[in-house]
Amino acid sequence: MYQAAFKNIDDTLWKDAGCSSELDYIEQTSWVLFLKYLDDFETDRETAADLNGKTYRRIIDGEYRWRAWAAPKRADGKVRELQSMTSTYFYVDGKPISAEDFLKRLFDTLKLPALLGSEDELRTLWANPVTRIELLKKLEGAGCHRDDLEKLQELIDAKDSDLFDVLEYIAYAKPPVSRAARVETGKDNIYNFLNAKQREFIQYVLRNYVEVGIDELDVTKLSTILTAKYGSMHAAQQELGTVKEIRAAFIDFQQYLYEEIAA
Repeated sequence: MYQAAFKNIDDTLWKDAGCSSELDYIEQTSWVLFLKYLDDFETDRETAADLNGKTYRRIIDGEYRWRAWAAPKRADGKVRELQSMTSTYFYVDGKPISAEDFLKRLFDTLKLPALLGSEDELRTLWANPVTRIELLKKLEGAGCHRDDLEKLQELIDAKDSDLFDVLEYIAYAKPPVSRAARVETGKDNIYNFLNAKQREFIQYVLRNYVEVGIDELDVTKLSTILTAKYGSMHAAQQELGTVKEIRAAFIDFQQYLYEEIAA
């Protein structure tokens, strides 16, 4: 972890004119790491004071806090923190750029919030597996590929969440929700409109979704999912009904999975 942190700092400071080795900026490196440590330390002290009904006065506060100037902040004034200390790079026109620069590009060049529309519009598009595919193709055409979203998913410490949560966090600064929590919250509405055999199938799908991820909800892989569960498409139809009925149940339940979760 520390090697990666040093490498990220080195990669930035190395660009300064006159730097010939790490020794030329070791003082700056030490200072940046100290400010990050101090900000985390004071945050812990501040939290402990709040729990005890006391007030904690920071040594460094306001615009001088590490969090205020080091964490990426977009035009909406909200901070998007990249939690994972890794040397992850993104590629634009074949050239590597840092995660911070890619995040800036999503806002300044791609205009991501405008591209996605409102939170409700994004939720509606993502909740339908057909329009979800179209949205991912639209993002890819604009320069934000699926693997870019997966890198961001790791950097915001959301590997247990959905790619939907990555888009919500980056575009609207909404905190990610784990896939398990999403299923737990929506299960009553999901199962309410299903018969017993459909419920068993969707439970199977959701277990795989929690464990594996969004690909388990891909309608283009429905036949593969059914064969894995029942052994054959014919056996699946004997249990669940016609292809049209199975497809409708698979698509329709997802709208309840992506309903907004109350804070």
